[in-house]
This record gives sequence, C-alpha cells and structure tokens, in this order.
Amino acid sequence: MSPSSQLPFASGGSSVLLMKINRGAEVGLVILGLLWTANVFVLSLSVPKFEQIFADALPGKPLPDVTEFIFRERIALICFVLALPIPALVMFWRRRPYAVLWINLGMIWLLVQGAITVIALVMPMVGTTTGMADAGR
Repeated sequence: MSPSSQLPFASGGSSVLLMKINRGAEVGLVILGLLWTANVFVLSLSVPKFEQIFADALPGKPLPDVTEFIFRERIALICFVLALPIPALVMFWRRRPYAVLWINLGMIWLLVQGAITVIALVMPMVGTTTGMADAGR
C-alpha cells in the first residue's frame, strides 16, 4: 500500500501536499473539539448561573432579547452544538476531501455562537441596556 493511499484525502497529486492537508485537518479537528467543549461548558454550566444571578439582581427587569433567547433556548443550542462536529468527523473518517470545509465551518459557527453567548450574558451587567448598572438608582 502506498503512503499516499493511507491519507484521508488521497486522490492523486503530491504526497507532501496530501500530508499537509491531512495534518491541517487533524489540527482543525483538535481546535473544533476545544471550541466544542468550551461551548458545551458555557451553555450547560455558566448560562444557568447567569440566569440565577439576573433573577436575583434584576427582579422584574426586562433583559435584552438575545439574553432571553439564550436562556429560553439553551437546551436546543446545546443539542445543536453536540451534533455539529458529527458531519465533520464522519467526512474525515470516510476520507472525503470536503471534510476540511466542514471542520472550518464548524469552527466558525462555534466561534460566532460562543461570542454571541458571552455578549448576551455580559450585556445586562455592563449597562448597555437597562441592567445592573442602573439597579442602584
């Protein structure tokens, strides 16, 4: 068996290029796994604590819509995040050349979702809307 036929994306061409693509996909999977873990952690452990903090500190005050959405749809977001890496892993395992695309799309989605979640949790505390900054007034 030739070395290039053992690579996930081997379909001809330079074996050095294929080895670099394979290494890049492996690194991408590691990064995807780290982002996945961070998102699941934030959604499953941090969001409920923030929900309790806001309920105690801002009783009856409206929260920003994005914050309410994160609180209300947290379980659906967790399910989506849990299912997100599956297509990338399957395509990588089946040695599909477009697995790298799915890995990159997964990383972009997890970065965007993580940023939106963090912003949604911080907005009520910094006073960008009526929030904790106005609580003592």
